[in-house]
Amino acid sequence: MDRLRFGDYCFELESERLFSGERELRLTPKAAAVLGVLVRAAGNPVSKAQLFAEVWRGTIVSDDALTSCIQEVRRALGDDAKRPRFIETRHRRGYRFIAPLLGTPPDGRLVPGQREREGWRWHLSGVSPYEYYLRGRQRLPQLTRADLRAGRDMFERAIDLDGDYAPAWAGLATAHATLYEWFGARPHDLAAAESAAQRALGLAPGLADAHVARGFVLTLKSRHDQAKTHFEEAIAIDRDLFDAYYWFARASFARGEIERSADLFRRAAHVRPEDFQSPILLGQSLRMLGSVGKAREANREGIRRAGRKLDLNPLDNRALSLGSSALFTDGQTQRSREWSERSLQLHPDDPPTLVLVACIRAKARLGDEALDLLERVSAQGCGKRDWIARDPDFASLRGHPRFAKVLARLQ
Repeated sequence: MDRLRFGDYCFELESERLFSGERELRLTPKAAAVLGVLVRAAGNPVSKAQLFAEVWRGTIVSDDALTSCIQEVRRALGDDAKRPRFIETRHRRGYRFIAPLLGTPPDGRLVPGQREREGWRWHLSGVSPYEYYLRGRQRLPQLTRADLRAGRDMFERAIDLDGDYAPAWAGLATAHATLYEWFGARPHDLAAAESAAQRALGLAPGLADAHVARGFVLTLKSRHDQAKTHFEEAIAIDRDLFDAYYWFARASFARGEIERSADLFRRAAHVRPEDFQSPILLGQSLRMLGSVGKAREANREGIRRAGRKLDLNPLDNRALSLGSSALFTDGQTQRSREWSERSLQLHPDDPPTLVLVACIRAKARLGDEALDLLERVSAQGCGKRDWIARDPDFASLRGHPRFAKVLARLQ
Protein backbone atom coordinates (compact mmCIF):
# COMPACT_ATOMS: atom_id res chain seq x y z
CA MET A 1 0.00 0.00 0.00
CA ASP A 2 1.45 3.39 -0.97
CA ARG A 3 2.25 5.61 1.98
CA LEU A 4 3.47 9.16 2.30
CA ARG A 5 5.59 10.15 5.26
CA PHE A 6 6.08 13.65 6.63
CA GLY A 7 7.70 14.52 9.94
CA ASP A 8 6.72 11.84 12.44
CA TYR A 9 3.56 10.93 10.54
CA CYS A 10 2.53 8.48 7.85
CA PHE A 11 -0.53 8.74 5.61
CA GLU A 12 -1.90 5.76 3.65
CA LEU A 13 -3.13 6.99 0.30
CA GLU A 14 -5.59 4.20 -0.40
CA SER A 15 -7.28 3.96 3.01
CA GLU A 16 -6.67 7.64 3.91
CA ARG A 17 -5.55 6.65 7.40
CA LEU A 18 -3.11 8.76 9.40
CA PHE A 19 -0.49 7.26 11.73
CA SER A 20 2.06 8.52 14.22
CA GLY A 21 4.50 5.68 14.54
CA GLU A 22 2.34 2.58 14.99
CA ARG A 23 -0.57 4.52 16.48
CA GLU A 24 -3.46 5.50 14.23
CA LEU A 25 -4.72 9.06 14.59
CA ARG A 26 -8.38 8.69 13.81
CA LEU A 27 -9.89 11.33 11.56
CA THR A 28 -13.45 11.75 10.41
CA PRO A 29 -13.87 10.57 6.79
CA LYS A 30 -14.18 14.10 5.41
CA ALA A 31 -11.14 15.38 7.30
CA ALA A 32 -9.12 12.39 6.08
CA ALA A 33 -10.25 13.08 2.52
CA VAL A 34 -9.23 16.74 2.80
CA LEU A 35 -5.79 15.68 4.02
CA GLY A 36 -5.56 13.21 1.14
CA VAL A 37 -6.24 15.91 -1.46
CA LEU A 38 -3.67 18.24 0.11
CA VAL A 39 -0.84 15.71 0.37
CA ARG A 40 -1.37 14.50 -3.20
CA ALA A 41 -0.85 18.10 -4.33
CA ALA A 42 1.96 18.76 -1.82
CA GLY A 43 3.72 22.05 -2.41
CA ASN A 44 0.94 23.42 -4.59
CA PRO A 45 -2.03 25.52 -3.45
CA VAL A 46 -5.41 23.78 -3.51
CA SER A 47 -8.41 26.05 -3.83
CA LYS A 48 -11.50 25.76 -1.67
CA ALA A 49 -13.52 25.07 -4.81
CA GLN A 50 -11.26 22.12 -5.64
CA LEU A 51 -11.54 20.73 -2.12
CA PHE A 52 -15.32 21.03 -2.16
CA ALA A 53 -15.46 19.30 -5.56
CA GLU A 54 -13.20 16.39 -4.58
CA VAL A 55 -14.34 15.82 -1.01
CA TRP A 56 -18.04 16.70 -1.04
CA ARG A 57 -18.64 15.82 -4.72
CA GLY A 58 -21.60 18.03 -5.56
CA THR A 59 -23.08 18.27 -2.07
CA ILE A 60 -23.62 21.90 -1.14
CA VAL A 61 -21.90 22.75 2.15
CA SER A 62 -20.71 25.95 3.78
CA ASP A 63 -17.11 27.08 4.26
CA ASP A 64 -17.49 26.10 7.90
CA ALA A 65 -17.49 22.41 6.93
CA LEU A 66 -14.11 22.76 5.25
CA THR A 67 -12.72 24.93 8.04
CA SER A 68 -13.80 22.33 10.57
CA CYS A 69 -11.96 19.59 8.65
CA ILE A 70 -8.79 21.69 8.42
CA GLN A 71 -8.92 22.36 12.15
CA GLU A 72 -9.39 18.65 12.85
CA VAL A 73 -6.37 17.71 10.74
CA ARG A 74 -4.23 20.42 12.35
CA ARG A 75 -5.14 19.19 15.82
CA ALA A 76 -4.16 15.65 14.86
CA LEU A 77 -0.81 16.84 13.49
CA GLY A 78 -0.14 19.29 16.31
CA ASP A 79 0.05 22.04 13.69
CA ASP A 80 -0.25 25.78 14.29
CA ALA A 81 -2.15 27.87 11.75
CA LYS A 82 0.01 30.92 12.53
CA ARG A 83 3.31 29.03 12.26
CA PRO A 84 2.39 26.02 10.13
CA ARG A 85 4.65 23.01 9.59
CA PHE A 86 2.17 21.04 7.52
CA ILE A 87 -0.90 22.95 6.30
CA GLU A 88 -0.58 26.54 5.23
CA THR A 89 -3.57 28.81 4.71
CA ARG A 90 -3.51 30.70 1.41
CA HIS A 91 -5.54 33.83 2.11
CA ARG A 92 -8.83 33.66 0.20
CA ARG A 93 -7.33 31.01 -2.06
CA GLY A 94 -7.36 27.75 -0.14
CA TYR A 95 -4.63 25.69 1.49
CA ARG A 96 -1.22 24.17 0.75
CA PHE A 97 0.59 21.18 2.24
CA ILE A 98 4.13 22.46 2.86
CA ALA A 99 6.04 19.62 4.58
CA PRO A 100 8.54 17.51 2.57
CA LEU A 101 7.10 14.10 1.68
CA LEU A 102 8.62 10.65 1.55
CA GLY A 103 6.86 7.82 -0.22
CA THR A 104 7.01 4.08 0.52
CA PRO A 105 6.89 2.07 -2.71
CA PRO A 106 6.12 -1.68 -2.74
CA ASP A 107 9.76 -2.68 -2.11
CA GLY A 108 9.77 -0.66 1.12
CA ARG A 109 12.59 1.75 0.26
CA LEU A 110 12.02 5.34 1.38
CA VAL A 111 12.38 7.81 -1.48
CA PRO A 112 10.58 11.06 -2.32
CA GLY A 113 6.90 10.84 -3.17
CA GLN A 114 5.49 11.63 -6.59
CA ARG A 115 4.06 14.95 -7.77
CA GLU A 116 3.63 16.40 -11.24
CA ARG A 117 2.76 20.00 -11.89
CA GLU A 118 4.46 22.72 -13.91
CA GLY A 119 7.91 21.21 -14.01
CA TRP A 120 7.89 19.69 -10.52
CA ARG A 121 8.29 15.91 -10.80
CA TRP A 122 9.32 13.40 -8.18
CA HIS A 123 10.22 9.83 -9.01
CA LEU A 124 9.81 6.61 -7.02
CA SER A 125 12.87 4.86 -8.44
CA GLY A 126 16.26 5.21 -6.78
CA VAL A 127 17.54 8.67 -5.76
CA SER A 128 15.24 11.21 -7.35
CA PRO A 129 16.05 14.56 -8.98
CA TYR A 130 13.96 16.12 -6.23
CA GLU A 131 16.26 14.73 -3.53
CA TYR A 132 19.34 16.16 -5.23
CA TYR A 133 17.46 19.40 -5.75
CA LEU A 134 16.69 19.62 -2.02
CA ARG A 135 20.33 18.96 -1.15
CA GLY A 136 21.34 21.78 -3.48
CA ARG A 137 18.81 24.18 -2.00
CA GLN A 138 20.12 23.48 1.51
CA ARG A 139 23.59 24.66 0.46
CA LEU A 140 22.66 28.00 -1.11
CA PRO A 141 21.96 30.12 2.00
CA GLN A 142 25.43 29.51 3.50
CA LEU A 143 27.10 31.79 0.92
CA THR A 144 30.48 30.09 1.14
CA ARG A 145 32.41 29.05 -1.94
CA ALA A 146 32.40 25.41 -0.88
CA ASP A 147 28.67 25.36 -0.18
CA LEU A 148 27.75 27.08 -3.43
CA ARG A 149 29.89 24.68 -5.44
CA ALA A 150 28.38 21.72 -3.60
CA GLY A 151 24.91 23.09 -4.30
CA ARG A 152 25.79 23.54 -7.96
CA ASP A 153 26.94 19.92 -8.11
CA MET A 154 23.67 18.69 -6.55
CA PHE A 155 21.59 20.58 -9.11
CA GLU A 156 23.73 19.14 -11.91
CA ARG A 157 23.13 15.62 -10.58
CA ALA A 158 19.39 16.26 -10.56
CA ILE A 159 19.62 17.40 -14.17
CA ASP A 160 21.69 14.34 -15.10
CA LEU A 161 18.75 12.21 -13.91
CA ASP A 162 16.10 14.37 -15.56
CA GLY A 163 17.18 16.98 -18.06
CA ASP A 164 13.69 18.49 -18.09
CA TYR A 165 13.51 19.07 -14.33
CA ALA A 166 12.90 22.83 -14.25
CA PRO A 167 13.45 23.49 -10.50
CA ALA A 168 16.96 22.05 -10.75
CA TRP A 169 17.74 24.37 -13.67
CA ALA A 170 16.46 27.32 -11.62
CA GLY A 171 18.61 26.23 -8.67
CA LEU A 172 21.64 25.84 -10.94
CA ALA A 173 21.11 29.37 -12.26
CA THR A 174 20.97 30.74 -8.71
CA ALA A 175 24.14 28.88 -7.69
CA HIS A 176 26.11 30.19 -10.67
CA ALA A 177 24.72 33.70 -10.24
CA THR A 178 25.73 33.77 -6.57
CA LEU A 179 29.19 32.46 -7.41
CA TYR A 180 29.49 35.25 -9.97
CA GLU A 181 28.26 37.87 -7.52
CA TRP A 182 30.53 36.91 -4.63
CA PHE A 183 33.41 34.82 -5.93
CA GLY A 184 35.45 36.28 -8.75
CA ALA A 185 32.79 37.61 -11.12
CA ARG A 186 33.87 35.03 -13.69
CA PRO A 187 32.15 35.42 -17.06
CA HIS A 188 31.69 31.64 -17.16
CA ASP A 189 29.44 31.74 -14.09
CA LEU A 190 27.30 34.54 -15.45
CA ALA A 191 26.92 32.78 -18.81
CA ALA A 192 26.04 29.51 -17.08
CA ALA A 193 23.49 31.30 -14.88
CA GLU A 194 21.90 32.94 -17.90
CA SER A 195 21.69 29.65 -19.79
CA ALA A 196 20.23 27.72 -16.84
CA ALA A 197 17.64 30.41 -16.07
CA GLN A 198 16.52 30.47 -19.69
CA ARG A 199 16.26 26.67 -19.68
CA ALA A 200 14.15 26.70 -16.51
CA LEU A 201 11.74 29.24 -17.98
CA GLY A 202 11.54 27.37 -21.26
CA LEU A 203 10.61 24.16 -19.46
CA ALA A 204 8.21 25.71 -16.95
CA PRO A 205 7.08 29.28 -17.67
CA GLY A 206 4.65 29.02 -14.76
CA LEU A 207 7.35 28.11 -12.23
CA ALA A 208 7.92 31.01 -9.82
CA ASP A 209 11.48 29.87 -8.99
CA ALA A 210 12.41 30.11 -12.67
CA HIS A 211 11.33 33.76 -12.77
CA VAL A 212 13.28 34.49 -9.57
CA ALA A 213 16.43 32.96 -11.06
CA ARG A 214 15.98 34.95 -14.27
CA GLY A 215 15.41 38.14 -12.28
CA PHE A 216 18.59 37.54 -10.28
CA VAL A 217 20.65 37.03 -13.44
CA LEU A 218 19.20 40.14 -15.09
CA THR A 219 20.05 42.16 -11.98
CA LEU A 220 23.68 41.09 -12.29
CA LYS A 221 23.60 42.30 -15.89
CA SER A 222 22.13 45.68 -14.78
CA ARG A 223 18.95 45.02 -16.74
CA HIS A 224 16.88 46.15 -13.80
CA ASP A 225 13.54 46.83 -15.46
CA GLN A 226 13.46 43.36 -16.99
CA ALA A 227 14.52 41.85 -13.67
CA LYS A 228 11.67 43.67 -11.92
CA THR A 229 9.19 42.14 -14.37
CA HIS A 230 10.36 38.63 -13.56
CA PHE A 231 10.37 39.18 -9.79
CA GLU A 232 6.84 40.54 -9.96
CA GLU A 233 5.74 37.60 -12.07
CA ALA A 234 7.19 35.19 -9.51
CA ILE A 235 5.21 36.90 -6.74
CA ALA A 236 2.04 36.80 -8.83
CA ILE A 237 2.51 33.04 -9.30
CA ASP A 238 3.32 32.31 -5.66
CA ARG A 239 2.69 35.04 -3.10
CA ASP A 240 4.30 32.94 -0.38
CA LEU A 241 7.64 32.36 -2.11
CA PHE A 242 10.39 33.73 0.13
CA ASP A 243 13.03 33.86 -2.61
CA ALA A 244 10.89 36.14 -4.77
CA TYR A 245 10.68 38.81 -2.08
CA TYR A 246 14.23 38.36 -0.81
CA TRP A 247 16.06 38.58 -4.13
CA PHE A 248 13.79 41.36 -5.37
CA ALA A 249 14.57 43.27 -2.16
CA ARG A 250 18.32 42.86 -2.62
CA ALA A 251 18.06 43.98 -6.24
CA SER A 252 16.02 47.02 -5.22
CA PHE A 253 18.54 47.99 -2.52
CA ALA A 254 21.47 47.68 -4.93
CA ARG A 255 19.60 49.95 -7.33
CA GLY A 256 19.00 52.55 -4.63
CA GLU A 257 15.27 51.89 -4.30
CA ILE A 258 15.44 51.74 -0.51
CA GLU A 259 11.75 52.16 0.26
CA ARG A 260 10.84 49.27 -2.03
CA SER A 261 13.62 47.14 -0.54
CA ALA A 262 12.22 47.74 2.95
CA ASP A 263 8.74 46.63 1.91
CA LEU A 264 10.09 43.50 0.22
CA PHE A 265 12.42 42.55 3.08
CA ARG A 266 9.46 42.95 5.45
CA ARG A 267 7.36 40.60 3.34
CA ALA A 268 10.22 38.10 3.09
CA ALA A 269 10.61 38.09 6.88
CA HIS A 270 6.89 37.44 7.25
CA VAL A 271 6.79 34.60 4.73
CA ARG A 272 9.72 32.76 6.32
CA PRO A 273 9.58 33.34 10.09
CA GLU A 274 12.86 31.51 10.75
CA ASP A 275 14.94 33.58 8.30
CA PHE A 276 17.37 35.97 10.00
CA GLN A 277 18.72 37.74 6.91
CA SER A 278 15.58 39.59 5.84
CA PRO A 279 14.84 41.31 9.20
CA ILE A 280 18.48 42.38 9.57
CA LEU A 281 18.53 43.82 6.05
CA LEU A 282 15.10 45.34 6.66
CA GLY A 283 16.62 47.16 9.63
CA GLN A 284 19.35 48.54 7.40
CA SER A 285 16.84 49.85 4.85
CA LEU A 286 14.66 51.38 7.58
CA ARG A 287 17.65 53.19 9.10
CA MET A 288 18.38 54.71 5.71
CA LEU A 289 14.76 55.86 5.55
CA GLY A 290 15.04 57.47 8.98
CA SER A 291 12.71 55.02 10.74
CA VAL A 292 15.01 54.43 13.70
CA GLY A 293 12.59 52.73 16.08
CA LYS A 294 11.29 50.24 13.54
CA ALA A 295 14.84 49.62 12.32
CA ARG A 296 15.94 48.72 15.84
CA GLU A 297 12.98 46.37 16.24
CA ALA A 298 13.71 44.61 12.93
CA ASN A 299 17.42 44.32 13.70
CA ARG A 300 16.75 42.75 17.09
CA GLU A 301 14.32 40.29 15.54
CA GLY A 302 17.08 39.32 13.11
CA ILE A 303 19.51 38.81 16.00
CA ARG A 304 16.98 36.62 17.78
CA ARG A 305 16.49 34.49 14.67
CA ALA A 306 20.25 34.25 14.01
CA GLY A 307 20.78 33.12 17.61
CA ARG A 308 18.18 30.42 17.19
CA LYS A 309 19.89 29.31 13.96
CA LEU A 310 23.24 29.06 15.74
CA ASP A 311 21.69 27.04 18.53
CA LEU A 312 20.85 24.47 15.87
CA ASN A 313 24.09 24.83 13.92
CA PRO A 314 26.96 26.70 15.64
CA LEU A 315 28.96 26.59 12.38
CA ASP A 316 26.40 28.49 10.28
CA ASN A 317 28.75 31.09 8.82
CA ARG A 318 26.05 33.32 7.37
CA ALA A 319 24.33 33.59 10.76
CA LEU A 320 27.66 34.39 12.43
CA SER A 321 28.80 37.01 9.93
CA LEU A 322 25.52 38.82 9.27
CA GLY A 323 24.49 38.41 12.90
CA SER A 324 27.75 39.98 14.08
CA SER A 325 26.97 43.11 12.06
CA ALA A 326 23.48 43.26 13.54
CA LEU A 327 24.88 42.85 17.04
CA PHE A 328 27.27 45.75 16.54
CA THR A 329 24.41 47.93 15.31
CA ASP A 330 22.50 47.01 18.47
CA GLY A 331 25.42 48.07 20.67
CA GLN A 332 26.45 44.53 21.64
CA THR A 333 30.07 45.09 20.62
CA GLN A 334 31.70 42.27 22.59
CA ARG A 335 29.25 39.65 21.33
CA SER A 336 29.62 41.10 17.82
CA ARG A 337 33.39 40.68 17.92
CA GLU A 338 33.07 37.09 19.15
CA TRP A 339 30.73 36.17 16.32
CA SER A 340 32.80 37.94 13.65
CA GLU A 341 36.04 36.29 14.83
CA ARG A 342 34.39 32.87 14.76
CA SER A 343 33.18 33.62 11.23
CA LEU A 344 36.66 34.64 10.07
CA GLN A 345 38.18 31.53 11.62
CA LEU A 346 35.73 29.36 9.68
CA HIS A 347 36.05 31.13 6.32
CA PRO A 348 38.98 33.56 6.33
CA ASP A 349 39.00 34.13 2.56
CA ASP A 350 35.31 34.11 1.61
CA PRO A 351 34.15 37.54 0.35
CA PRO A 352 30.73 37.46 2.08
CA THR A 353 32.50 37.03 5.43
CA LEU A 354 35.14 39.65 4.65
CA VAL A 355 32.55 42.23 3.55
CA LEU A 356 30.45 41.83 6.69
CA VAL A 357 33.44 41.98 9.03
CA ALA A 358 34.63 45.05 7.11
CA CYS A 359 31.20 46.60 7.82
CA ILE A 360 31.78 46.15 11.54
CA ARG A 361 35.28 47.58 11.40
CA ALA A 362 34.02 50.59 9.41
CA LYS A 363 31.22 51.24 11.90
CA ALA A 364 33.79 51.02 14.71
CA ARG A 365 35.83 53.70 12.91
CA LEU A 366 38.64 51.24 12.27
CA GLY A 367 39.00 52.45 8.71
CA ASP A 368 42.36 50.89 7.87
CA GLU A 369 41.24 47.45 9.07
CA ALA A 370 38.01 47.76 7.08
CA LEU A 371 39.89 48.78 3.96
CA ASP A 372 42.37 45.91 4.37
CA LEU A 373 39.45 43.48 4.35
CA LEU A 374 37.75 45.15 1.39
CA GLU A 375 40.98 45.06 -0.60
CA ARG A 376 41.11 41.30 -0.04
CA VAL A 377 37.58 41.16 -1.46
CA SER A 378 38.37 43.31 -4.50
CA ALA A 379 41.46 41.22 -5.23
CA GLN A 380 39.10 38.29 -5.85
CA GLY A 381 36.94 40.30 -8.28
CA CYS A 382 33.79 40.19 -6.15
CA GLY A 383 30.71 41.43 -8.01
CA LYS A 384 29.16 43.39 -5.11
CA ARG A 385 30.05 46.90 -6.28
CA ASP A 386 26.54 48.40 -6.25
CA TRP A 387 25.73 47.02 -2.81
CA ILE A 388 29.03 48.10 -1.21
CA ALA A 389 28.77 51.53 -2.79
CA ARG A 390 25.33 52.09 -1.23
CA ASP A 391 25.80 50.32 2.10
CA PRO A 392 25.51 52.98 4.86
CA ASP A 393 27.90 50.97 7.03
CA PHE A 394 30.74 52.14 4.78
CA ALA A 395 29.82 55.82 5.05
CA SER A 396 33.00 56.58 7.02
CA LEU A 397 35.12 55.25 4.15
CA ARG A 398 33.57 57.25 1.33
CA GLY A 399 35.99 59.81 -0.02
CA HIS A 400 38.99 57.71 0.97
CA PRO A 401 41.26 57.00 -2.05
CA ARG A 402 41.66 53.34 -1.04
CA PHE A 403 37.88 52.90 -0.93
CA ALA A 404 37.57 54.43 -4.40
CA LYS A 405 40.16 51.95 -5.68
CA VAL A 406 38.26 49.06 -4.10
CA LEU A 407 35.05 50.09 -5.88
CA ALA A 408 36.90 50.51 -9.18
CA ARG A 409 38.13 46.91 -8.99
CA LEU A 410 34.70 45.44 -8.17
CA GLN A 411 32.28 44.32 -10.85
